[in-house]
Amino acid sequence: MKSKEQVTQYIREYFDRYELNDYDFFVSSEVDEYGRSEIIDIPLFPFDEMDTETLSRISLYAGLSTEEILNCDEKAATRYLQKYPFIHLFKAYKKRCEWYSHYKTKFPTVEELLMNAIFTENLGYPVEMRYDYAGIKARLIEKLKEIDAVMPGIYHEEAEITELMFRTDMFLSFPDCGKMLRSFIDMVNRLKELFFKALQAELSEDEINEFNFLGSMLYASDVTARSLAMNYDILRKCRKVYIEENLTDFFSYVKIHGFVESEPWRCKEFFDDSALVDEFINIFPQAKRMMREFAMRVSKFECIFVWSDAKPVMYSPEEEAELDEIDDMMGYKHLPYEQRAKEQTRIYIEKTSEEMFGWEEYVKRVEDAAAPPAKGGLTLPKREVDLSDVNNNIQRMKRRVEAKHGGIMS
Repeated sequence: MKSKEQVTQYIREYFDRYELNDYDFFVSSEVDEYGRSEIIDIPLFPFDEMDTETLSRISLYAGLSTEEILNCDEKAATRYLQKYPFIHLFKAYKKRCEWYSHYKTKFPTVEELLMNAIFTENLGYPVEMRYDYAGIKARLIEKLKEIDAVMPGIYHEEAEITELMFRTDMFLSFPDCGKMLRSFIDMVNRLKELFFKALQAELSEDEINEFNFLGSMLYASDVTARSLAMNYDILRKCRKVYIEENLTDFFSYVKIHGFVESEPWRCKEFFDDSALVDEFINIFPQAKRMMREFAMRVSKFECIFVWSDAKPVMYSPEEEAELDEIDDMMGYKHLPYEQRAKEQTRIYIEKTSEEMFGWEEYVKRVEDAAAPPAKGGLTLPKREVDLSDVNNNIQRMKRRVEAKHGGIMS
């Protein structure tokens, strides 16, 4: 068995390798006297010795057996890397997203970075910024003056623009997009396979570990409540409830939260395989709405800032009284007026054709996909259960919570 320090390092590297959420393992949050929260570092093991409770939590979340954790088993730590190429492809995709959100210079290869470091005196790889932000700020000021002529007070003549942020979006080429989508769908299908198998019989230890790993990697939860993380412990406790509902649609039981927020339709290759897109939409019906919003963000700059003379955020007297009541109930001090965040201003600036970099055809693809089915848009899946029925969802969630805390198992 390894030392506590070795096991801690092993788990930290495991979380980094798979980009797992480390909240409640390595970080947590604390609330100040005004109810404001901040992230703090915490030890993985809170006591002098490695306690059983923490080991069980790690095992359930990471998909590792307690023995593998205590032995810092490297083979166990890497067993999913080859089985699911999504893990490294998603990392590569995000690196390109980060790069192209700033630069229009082509994403450098490892060889190019090495050659640059050896044969030039550049401190970093030579890049060309994607946008002229000083020019955009000048256009923002002109836009504010233009609006002020119609709606006086929008432009603050004697004030300065502070805390200025620009938000927009872009397309990029990621030739492995299809492979990434396919591997992600394979992961979802494997979780689905193990889920239904576990409704009929106990899974093997290897299957339990894989089920827990996939649940964490995919940020899967019971469809009625995100707080009910989809792991084998929850499945066993809610098994009787699931069986009684007798559904065949996995997504009427389970909701996948991971990946969709990265908006993979920004890849120029996303729509090359319509079958993959249909499978993706079956997992994430909300993607259609997100595509519509994405298309708008690509064609505009969202400018968010605070005027130097802006007033602190205020609410209606009724809302202020309600917030004070909540603070009193929670034991928090009332945040002084002068410490409140100041009101923000939000303005949209149209991009020029040069700032679109020839993306118009890809915007059209996304807009077409987001259109109603009658106009050629993507068709949303129909679930066995109406997930928009609030009353039914509450009743379903209540039964699951009762099963979780009552330990009902079949």
